[in-house]
Amino acid sequence: MPVGNPDPSIDKVRDYLISLKGFNEFFGNLLIERRANPTEDIISDVATAEVNDEELNDAEMLSMLQQFLVAGNETTTKLLTNLIHRLAVDSELEDKLRSNPDLIDNFIEEGLRYEAPVGGLFRMARRYASE
Repeated sequence: MPVGNPDPSIDKVRDYLISLKGFNEFFGNLLIERRANPTEDIISDVATAEVNDEELNDAEMLSMLQQFLVAGNETTTKLLTNLIHRLAVDSELEDKLRSNPDLIDNFIEEGLRYEAPVGGLFRMARRYASE
């Protein structure tokens, strides 16, 4: 059950566990398939990944895929919302993109820079960069 759930009722816990079981079955089978027949996708990358020359176990792989799904869903939704809002408030920009679709990639890149879908990217340095 997710941490911070304000209403951990039995029904919500049951629903969560049923959903998690379905997720694990679906992606577990997909991981088995991709180990046997890798393709050029993120599932195959996870299925064939190694850390220190050791394969990841199923729990590690499923956990990674859960995080990818949640993080990818949130950031994609926010990016699309930001881009659509920008077009809604700037009809000249919309017209420009409609008349020149080659500019759409730049519009997306600039949208990522100008109004990023993630509030911050936090990292911890492993060592000092200077003395």
